[in-house]
Amino acid sequence: AGFAAANRRVAVFSFYRYHPGIQFSSEFWYDVCMEGALQSMKQQETMLLRSCRLLVHEVCHLFGVDHCIWHACCMNGSGHLQEDFSQPMHLCPVDLRKLQLLCGFDILDRYRKLADFFDRHHLDEDQQWVRRRIEFIEDAKKDAATTAT
Repeated sequence: AGFAAANRRVAVFSFYRYHPGIQFSSEFWYDVCMEGALQSMKQQETMLLRSCRLLVHEVCHLFGVDHCIWHACCMNGSGHLQEDFSQPMHLCPVDLRKLQLLCGFDILDRYRKLADFFDRHHLDEDQQWVRRRIEFIEDAKKDAATTAT
């Protein structure tokens, strides 16, 4: 879970409840047990994916981006872990544009760096998603250049 206060320029993150082996009591919210360490590669990937998603969400709050109500997006609010875990890793076009305006990065360059990160950490679904975005943007640029001439 995380919390960010953009007006105070501070954020707090906890990855504890994102561990794939943690089990919560259905009776007492504070009663938890841990089923071992991160042993398999799949568990490590799950922990990394959940942690990255949380960090992106809270850092975007630090930049002043609120919860998204327009698309399935990393900036959607969530009321429980299942909802949190089902959200995509990526920003929707609306929130990506907000962040781009705030930070001034090149979207295509950002996607290329994300593709490298996902490839390095064997997050294949996310890497493929980013590659499709790169192809879409490059094709749109080619079409615009063809139309302009």
